[in-house]
Amino acid sequence: MERYFNVSGPDAPKSFLLSVVIPVYNEERTLAKLVDAVRAVPVRKQIVLVDDCSKDGSRAVMETFTDDERNTFVKLHHDVNRVLYYWHSVGNKFLTTISNWFTNLNLTDMETCYKVFRTPVLKEILPSLQQDRFGFEPEITSRVARAGLRIYEVGISYNGRTYKEGKHIGWKDGFRAIWCILKYR
Repeated sequence: MERYFNVSGPDAPKSFLLSVVIPVYNEERTLAKLVDAVRAVPVRKQIVLVDDCSKDGSRAVMETFTDDERNTFVKLHHDVNRVLYYWHSVGNKFLTTISNWFTNLNLTDMETCYKVFRTPVLKEILPSLQQDRFGFEPEITSRVARAGLRIYEVGISYNGRTYKEGKHIGWKDGFRAIWCILKYR
């Protein structure tokens, strides 16, 4: 049986630590207000600020935040902003739309790669999985939808790789994904 608790209430575990990742890209004017709102949540937090090569004064604003009794800051800086290839973005949106059509879901990115499950769900779904590589995403999305499980999307920060950096996806993988969407619908 699952147990839910108010993370700031009296039954919250003392070791509870919430990690909040905040992507930062040219947020000089809005970052302080956003961080203040996150800091105000009455629970112990690790606030991870990830600057993706901002061109404004975002880095300087980040440096003004200091740890206190409830909030610990981790500040990361990327020296280069990687750009997602245009046609990969178009292909991703196309595959997500087809997947949503067949699963009756409303996902913004079926191919996100990041998926989190409760252990009982994994024990139920894992034995039936057949795909590897880029067929995995549409297969698991279809199986989760058919099982009637609730899906929550949470925003993530993504830094696309170039082929030189190890990107492996190509047009054949897109056709394989379409085949998997149709097969597992």
